[in-house]
Amino acid sequence: MNEEGVKVPLLTINDLRVEFPTYWGTVKALDGVTLEVNRGEIVGLVGESGCGKSVTAMTVMRLLPPGQYRIASGSVKLSGEELLTKTEREMETIRGKRLAMVFQEPMTSLNPTIRVGEQIAEVIRVHQGLSRAEAAERAAQLLHSMRIPDAERVSRQYPFQMSGGMRQRAMLAMALSCGPDLLVADEPTTALDVTVQAQVLRLIQQKSAELGTAVLFITHDFGVVAQVCRRVAVMYAGTVVEAGPVEVVLREPLHPYTRALLTALPERFSRDERLTVIPGSVPNLLHPPAGCRFEPRCPHGDEHCRASKPPTVSRPTGLGEHRVACWAMDGNQALAGAMNGGGVGERGR
Repeated sequence: MNEEGVKVPLLTINDLRVEFPTYWGTVKALDGVTLEVNRGEIVGLVGESGCGKSVTAMTVMRLLPPGQYRIASGSVKLSGEELLTKTEREMETIRGKRLAMVFQEPMTSLNPTIRVGEQIAEVIRVHQGLSRAEAAERAAQLLHSMRIPDAERVSRQYPFQMSGGMRQRAMLAMALSCGPDLLVADEPTTALDVTVQAQVLRLIQQKSAELGTAVLFITHDFGVVAQVCRRVAVMYAGTVVEAGPVEVVLREPLHPYTRALLTALPERFSRDERLTVIPGSVPNLLHPPAGCRFEPRCPHGDEHCRASKPPTVSRPTGLGEHRVACWAMDGNQALAGAMNGGGVGERGR
């Protein structure tokens, strides 16, 4: 609740634009990203590599390299509190305690020269003020809660002595050690085999429910989204092109990009069938298209799409708001036609 007693989302990203100055020009990495995560829910962020998912996460955490990026506009608020204007010292008190992050490859995140239990205990000591012995005991308990056998022995190991799945569970234990309000998970299961991936996903769901921790789950896998997320946002070339409840977006995708991603899923094909691919690639963000950024790859693009950016159209559903940024959805009549099976191929104009 804010001061007026109005319920606000836990995380609010509004019209966020992030640029990276380079020798060749300015990379417009994020272009008007708007996204919300409510308390206790898991929200998926999906898209191809290079679409801005990790830049969004790193901006939320304020972990982009200082002096090498520029916030052109927008805001990032945690419980209504602006994060982009905070000093690094202020962010150090927020990271770990209120915000936490799990990266794709834990071996590059964990210190290879310090025992895993000591690394977890250090976070606990900094944010909770426990003694060294109490923090060490708490670290072992956290590892045990992550379904790690013989947690006390494992806590004395170095990261290189552990398997990839064990390291990722240790990273998850560290991230959740102080019961943060929001966990940012940047493709935490991509490097794991299917069995271990399923175990880690269950742990994230369980811990989110137990602690009331919201999760922004970054992935390229719609199967993972369907399994763990309540809502999903689809990113393309630095913009959110579609967002809504997972059941609605997966069942009735409106944006051509979302439809193309779902059509290309390997599990939709038999062994003898040729896989469907999306032609082309993500545009060079040094010189992005003037209009819809997906237009060069879209089978339904036209002059209108090339000329100007599409507005975001919203519609209520029984499970929550469904938003899409596409000229085919410009107007309620066109949107209704698409939802009734007309599809994105019928321009609605």
